[in-house]
Amino acid sequence: MSTADHDRSRTDIPKKGALLRIFLRELGRVLALPWHLLFFLPRKARHRRRALKLLDEQDPSGRDAANAAAGREFAEALGSRIESIQHVYLACGEASGEEHAISLAMALREARPELRISGLGGEALEKAGVDLCDNLVDRAVMGLSAVLKQLPFYFGVIGRFLRFLEEEQVDLLIPIDNPGLNLVLAEAAQRRNIPVLYYICPQYWAWGPWRMKRFRAAVDGAICILPFEQGLFLDAGIPTAASGHPLMGRLPALAPEPRQETLLLLPGSRAAELQRHLLPMLDLWKRFYDRHPGARALLTQSRSKGLALVRQRIDAWERQGRVFPALEILDADPLPLTGKVRACLVKSGTSSLQTALCRTPLVVVFQIQGLFEAIVARTQIIIPWIAAPNLVLGRKVFPEHAQCDARFWDEALNELEALWEASPARDEQLEALDEVRERLTGPDPARLAAGWIFAAAARTESGS
Repeated sequence: MSTADHDRSRTDIPKKGALLRIFLRELGRVLALPWHLLFFLPRKARHRRRALKLLDEQDPSGRDAANAAAGREFAEALGSRIESIQHVYLACGEASGEEHAISLAMALREARPELRISGLGGEALEKAGVDLCDNLVDRAVMGLSAVLKQLPFYFGVIGRFLRFLEEEQVDLLIPIDNPGLNLVLAEAAQRRNIPVLYYICPQYWAWGPWRMKRFRAAVDGAICILPFEQGLFLDAGIPTAASGHPLMGRLPALAPEPRQETLLLLPGSRAAELQRHLLPMLDLWKRFYDRHPGARALLTQSRSKGLALVRQRIDAWERQGRVFPALEILDADPLPLTGKVRACLVKSGTSSLQTALCRTPLVVVFQIQGLFEAIVARTQIIIPWIAAPNLVLGRKVFPEHAQCDARFWDEALNELEALWEASPARDEQLEALDEVRERLTGPDPARLAAGWIFAAAARTESGS
């Protein structure tokens, strides 16, 4: 056997064998998780102090210099690994990531119209001109049990991804958020010497910092969108740029004060999120309406699957005798509406940041479910707050509640009432919301990523 044939026989791993190895590695990580959680406990205080320091020392003044230095490191890392950028593969697995993927695809095509872009996403990404290999957005789930039920599907996705890398010339993989699947794909790309630029960094600052070791080995560079993240990833040795937040480029015109007497309910769009938050939010709204009969509520869903689920559940509850007055359910993107309403009750996550950027006073909730989640929340979370706007500010301004029981929902109701009228509480939030917008203003992340990519390619093509 020739040397070339011998090398090919080693690299052309049968799909089933490669999938089995990936399965065994991931199974090992799952089995090791309880030990990681246990051994982390003595180190939690140290990591919590580090997280607090990151939140307290956010300084946008040095961002441009740090971005430039990280960009040079990324270009040097890729210099010996690529000849040119002709084909980019984007990988996103949920609706919020798909919005970022579409913006990135547009920026890449603007810089190089002939660029081929393939990837994982949903219908919207396909409509944006990306060759869709699998639709993950419509299968997005949360919670351990839901993920386990979807394992056959996700391993099928991984198998098709491996086959795609064998059959096509991919020059760069760009995973977008969703590290559960995307790190598996990133590692597979690295084994084939395909560079990886991670776009929208995973939230390792919140819990499980031991995962950073795996992330560092799987990526060549990263783009983060929250100002305090850059220091964490740079300290880990990963060339990382801090951009402005992608939502800044999509913000609608904001209605002036006083806003219309409308409360926006944002319980999430996935089935598990609606299971956690929909009924408690509706019950809170009913109590709020009893005290403010001139108010109305909006509940929006931008995806047909979530909209159908909301209507199905509300119809079932109304048949049981529950009444939710002055409630309008809309098939619409919540963003244009968020800048018009008086206040928002929102589950934690991207939607809380979206609400803040629309300068709408808010109360943030997250319903923890199950013993495992409760244990992790109590023993592993190293950040002091769950609401993204509080993390951006480095202090708690916006009310937030996790592991919500009846008492916490009572508190959330009282906090919404305090924000409803002209009051010191509302004025304080409005002032803080302006500060959130200021901190998240910065270079467009999609254009920043495109600039990094093609600067690295140009460096290689010029031989420097």
